Amino acid sequence: MVVIIGAGISGLTCGAYLKKNGIDFTIYEKSSHPGGRVHTEANDGYLYDLGFQVFNPMYPEVKRLLSTWKLGLKRFNSGAKVFNGEKFVSIDDPRKSPGTIFKTLRPEIGTFRDRMKLYKLSKECKKMDIENLQSANQSTHDFLHGYGFSDEILDLFLFPFVRGIFLEKKLNTDASFFKFVFRMFNDGYATLPKGGMKSVPEHLEKMVGKKNIQYNYEVSKIKKDKIVFTNGAQVPADKIVLACDPEVTSEFLGQVNKVGKKSTNTYYFNSPKSFDKYLYLIPDSDKINHVAFLSDVQRKYSKSGTLVSVSSIGASSFKGATILDECKKYFGDDCKDWTFLKSFKISYALPAKFSYGSEGDQVKNIYFIGDYTQDPSVNGAMKSGRLLAEKLSR
Repeated sequence: MVVIIGAGISGLTCGAYLKKNGIDFTIYEKSSHPGGRVHTEANDGYLYDLGFQVFNPMYPEVKRLLSTWKLGLKRFNSGAKVFNGEKFVSIDDPRKSPGTIFKTLRPEIGTFRDRMKLYKLSKECKKMDIENLQSANQSTHDFLHGYGFSDEILDLFLFPFVRGIFLEKKLNTDASFFKFVFRMFNDGYATLPKGGMKSVPEHLEKMVGKKNIQYNYEVSKIKKDKIVFTNGAQVPADKIVLACDPEVTSEFLGQVNKVGKKSTNTYYFNSPKSFDKYLYLIPDSDKINHVAFLSDVQRKYSKSGTLVSVSSIGASSFKGATILDECKKYFGDDCKDWTFLKSFKISYALPAKFSYGSEGDQVKNIYFIGDYTQDPSVNGAMKSGRLLAEKLSR
C-alpha cells in the first residue's frame, strides 16, 4: 500500500497515475478540500484565489493528463500594460494579436531592436528540451542583462513581469526555468478557470476518485511502517509519499529545511468600472507589482462589478487603504470608486530553491514530491507526481 500525505497538485497527480497503473494507494489530507496552495475561496458572490494565480493549458504535464476543456478557461490578452511613468502603454505579441503589428514596428516602450530580441529569444526557447530541464548555472537577471535588451524594456517590462511569476525582486532564479516559462507563455495563454483555480485540483480529485482520499487527517508522526494522525488513527504503509511543503516535510523527518520560501500578498477590490484583459505592471512601486481585473477576463469571478486583484511581492503586508492609495498614483480617477474586499497573506507561495529531478529522493521507504523537487510551477508539481508514480509502479 502506498500512502500519500497531501492532496495538493503533486499528491493528486501521483494518485491519478498510480490509479491508472493499478497500484493501491490512499491520500490523506489535513484540510477539508484538495489543492493545497492552489485553492479558491468563494464568498458573497466573489471567487478569491489564494494569491494571484493563472493557469497555462500549454504546460506539457497539463496536456498529458488533464481535459482542460472541462475547466471553462478564459484568457488574458497576450502581453501586458505597463506604467511608463506617465500612463499605461501596452506591449503586445503581434503573432497572437495581428492588429498590434504597428505598435511593434513603432513601440512605445523599448526599441524595435528589443522586439527583434524578444522574437529571437522565443525561437531559441522553442528548441529547448522541456522534458529534461537542466540548470543553466546563471540567474535570470544576469541572463536577461547579457542578452542585449535595452534598460528601458528590462526595467519597465521584463523584470516586473518575471518578478510577478518568480515572486522575487532580484531574479536569482535559474535562467533555464525562465526560458521554460517564456516558452510556455509564447506557446499558450494565461487563463482563469470558470470556477477559480480550485477547479484544477477538483478536476484531479475526480480522476483520483474521492474514495481514495481521506480529508481532515493531519499527521502527528511518521514511523518506518505506519503513520499516526492527530485524531488517534494509525495506518500501515509500505511506501510513504510526502507531497507536502518542504517545511512540513523537514519537520516530519527532524531535518533542517534548506528549501526556504517566497511570500506574497494579494488584495482584492471591487470596481464599478471595467478594464482591459491585460496584466497591468507597476515597475516603480515599492508596494505593488501588478494588477489584474479578474472578472473582466472570467465573468464568474464576480457577481457584480469587476473583481480587482492587486499583488505585492515579499512578506510585508499593508492595509487595504494603503494599497488603494498606491493604486491611485497609477490609475487616478479610474480607481476612486474601488471598494476593498479582502486580502490574503501567503507566507509560503513558492519554494525559494528547487532541484530538477529530485522527486526520486527518499529516506528508506519515504519519498518526496512537490514543485521544489522539479520547478516551482503547476507543471513542476505535476511532473514530480507523475515521475514518482511511474517509479513506484515498476
